Amino acid sequence: MSDSSWDTYTPQRPARAWWGPLVLGAGVLALAVLLFGAGLVFSMRNMHGASWVLVQDLATRLRTEDRARQLYRANPALAEAYGSEEAFLARVRELREGFRPPPQAPREGPDYRVQASPWRLWVRVKAPGGTWLDAVVDHGGPFGQARGEGLVRLILARDPEELRSLAKTQVAAIRAARDSAAWRRFSEAARTLADPGGLERLRQGSGEFQTVPSDPEAFRRILEQRRMALQALPEDPGRVSGRSSRSQRGPFRHAWEGQVSLPQGGLFRARWVNDRLVLVALD
Repeated sequence: MSDSSWDTYTPQRPARAWWGPLVLGAGVLALAVLLFGAGLVFSMRNMHGASWVLVQDLATRLRTEDRARQLYRANPALAEAYGSEEAFLARVRELREGFRPPPQAPREGPDYRVQASPWRLWVRVKAPGGTWLDAVVDHGGPFGQARGEGLVRLILARDPEELRSLAKTQVAAIRAARDSAAWRRFSEAARTLADPGGLERLRQGSGEFQTVPSDPEAFRRILEQRRMALQALPEDPGRVSGRSSRSQRGPFRHAWEGQVSLPQGGLFRARWVNDRLVLVALD
């Protein structure tokens, strides 16, 4: 009788060292970190070199009324900082002649400073004519989006002290402008909700729209009680007490929620996600 056990024999595999995949993974991770770091250094050097290109570009565009006006209109943050196109142009006219930077970048020092990251560039420079410029360009980052051309700050001043003062003033103006814009959107949602058929209009175009209370009849009963108070919300946020808001930002999601105490009692709350109204609540 022949023995056929040989064709069922499977050689035992040698044990694989546990540290092999670990070493391989560590090597891949180290290479990725090295390449990322090299990319950052290269990017920051490029941004640093681009700072003088930015200065020259701004000097060219601020030299004429038409190009200065186009610069203002292409960058929404300037409207928040200056309040109006005429206010911006008046400031440019006042200090235009003193802002004529030389063709070559000066050495970094008190009169020329730069800070750069892969997505943000800040430059401060004193031109030979005496005018100081402070500018910030923000490209939005890997998950963000630049506003307009990305110019988020542009200040012209006679001296460093005025530059610092104007920077504080602009920060306050930008905050006030954004607060006012958020309140307008919030109060418009409240007045729309108070209109007949307003709830259906708010619901349109938002697949994840919710109400609180979630029960339609319960929500409509409260809405009837709060309708006049919602219609009476003022357009000026400075005349409103008992309001608050919060904001959350993520890589692909920006949520903003506002809340206000209504004059006759109760609360109105609304939430937007990526600029889409997703919730209205009456308490």
